[in-house]
Amino acid sequence: MNRIIVVGDLSSTNLGDPLLTQCCGYIVKHVLGEQDIPIELFDIAGRRPAHVKTSSYHPVPNHRKSHLFGFVREEIMPVVRWFLRDARVFRKRMSRIDSDNAIFIIAGGALISSSLFYALRLHEIVRIAHRHNGKVIFNSVGIEKSVYNHGLAKYIIRNLLKQKEVVAFSTRDHVEDVPYLTNRKGFYRKTPDPGLFTSETYAIKKKDAQLVGLSVISYQAYQSIVQDDNRATKVTADYLIQYWSAIIRHLQQMKMDFRILTNGGMADYAMAKRLASKLKLDEQKYLMPLPKTPSELVSQLSMFRMVIAHRLHACIISTSLNIPIIPIIWSDKLRVFAEMIDNRFATWPEIEETTHFDEVINKALNESVDISVLKEEIINYLTESINLAQKYE
Repeated sequence: MNRIIVVGDLSSTNLGDPLLTQCCGYIVKHVLGEQDIPIELFDIAGRRPAHVKTSSYHPVPNHRKSHLFGFVREEIMPVVRWFLRDARVFRKRMSRIDSDNAIFIIAGGALISSSLFYALRLHEIVRIAHRHNGKVIFNSVGIEKSVYNHGLAKYIIRNLLKQKEVVAFSTRDHVEDVPYLTNRKGFYRKTPDPGLFTSETYAIKKKDAQLVGLSVISYQAYQSIVQDDNRATKVTADYLIQYWSAIIRHLQQMKMDFRILTNGGMADYAMAKRLASKLKLDEQKYLMPLPKTPSELVSQLSMFRMVIAHRLHACIISTSLNIPIIPIIWSDKLRVFAEMIDNRFATWPEIEETTHFDEVINKALNESVDISVLKEEIINYLTESINLAQKYE
């Protein structure tokens, strides 16, 4: 083994993606121990800062013309761009890394989806591993239900998982769906997200504070899952504002101070500003600055005694910092994570059910979770997978 290359979406403005990649690099270093093997992080996306999209979510098309436009945009244009430009750029970036006898570890995140952007790049990584006698490990990747609605992305993923260079695969959520992607039974494995090592990776611990963190999300996120969950059709920007307003009223009645924050995405931040404006809150006091790096996000979350959050990695980071959470579900991955840590408070944002939210807050404040077993699972999987990759060199 020449080196280990940890691959993740390092340029995403949703800071949960670069965070989990950096956490995976930390864990790999721990697994290697005294072995003198270089570890490099590689950005699968390679976005230029000025060109980073503010949101990866799009409204669900609702008429035939939009379906056709959506098909061209999501299925045809990514392939055209890939062969005309993106493949060349990606290979050039990858050529700067010594890939001979390397182990590529796909760090995690929602990479198994309808996104051809990710599928084409994952396929290219497997091709590069084939040409340079390398191996590929998929670590705790998210499987989005949307992958089943888009044939080309699903075909590419199925094809790459057949390749002998791919020696291990695990998912953080829908392990029951892995058989739809591959018949390699050793790949039917579920492992926790590497973000559970946030506290160790960034050497940040929970501060002694009395604030409650409200981690909000854009309404476009709910539009992206309409096909998978019909409840999302009624979740508009105004609906989310009403929901958060009800929670904030409870906090004010309980005389609990709070701050609004996001994971770094501009669409989420626009939603946070809209909420603050609607409630006539002083932004300087109640709205946390937009975090630009994973460490800034971790530092912000470390200030809270409890976090009520839409974003998965706001929940994961808080859990790593031993901060109680109330997950607000917008995607099934929140529910799966809540089940993994035995959290009883995960809830879909139903305005009608906020009447007794003060009771939920009080109960959640008294909850603690032991994630030591989950962290051991993460280490064991990566240890076994790296050993397996070395065996097949």
